Amino acid sequence: MAEWDLAEKVNKRLVIFAISAGLILLVVLGWLNLSQKITDSEFETKMAQAETETMKTSLRASEENVRILEEKLKAEEKELEAVSSSLNSKTEELNEINEKKDNEALPKKYPMRGNGAIVLPEEDEEENVNPLPETAVYFKMYEGSKAVATGDGNIDSVTEDEKYGTLIEIDHGNGYHSYYYGKGLLMVEQGQEIRGGDVLIYFNEDDQNYVYIIKNGSEYVDPMELMDISG
Repeated sequence: MAEWDLAEKVNKRLVIFAISAGLILLVVLGWLNLSQKITDSEFETKMAQAETETMKTSLRASEENVRILEEKLKAEEKELEAVSSSLNSKTEELNEINEKKDNEALPKKYPMRGNGAIVLPEEDEEENVNPLPETAVYFKMYEGSKAVATGDGNIDSVTEDEKYGTLIEIDHGNGYHSYYYGKGLLMVEQGQEIRGGDVLIYFNEDDQNYVYIIKNGSEYVDPMELMDISG
């Protein structure tokens, strides 16, 4: 009986030991699993932090590239502004030059120098009409007086008119043409470049007729509207 009790006690202790060992093993396994999870979590955190740092570095690099591009763009904009300003200045200068050139070519100078006076047109004795346009200006010229170009241009033609003598046409290059009729000494030739004020016809006798006409395109213009009496 004593031996049976002893064996039973031993068995109980073995059971308790086995249970305790099992519990300890479970605890150890749980701790190891938890430790592994913590390690994995720490690894993932570190990887996430590394990725974040990489993204931050890439972002900083992108921001630096953007800053550099913005500085280049500003520099190019300044250069463009400088070029645009220079171009505008050159354009203004060119416009002023062209305006001055057009103004100089505009036939507005007084068409004669010396002794002469504006007179009424003479009517044709046979037809009782004036064959020239109503806008024509007539002069009575005296010895030593001169017909002069009223603006810069080129002699487009030089022809002879039975009634009015030599006809000189000047193309001023701006749509304007001026015409000079007069009996006197011809001082120019066809194709010649002319400056305003150049002598076209020299009148070497008294009481010579001289006629001045202007056209703009196909329309006749009243020379008195353009004429600068002071020369």
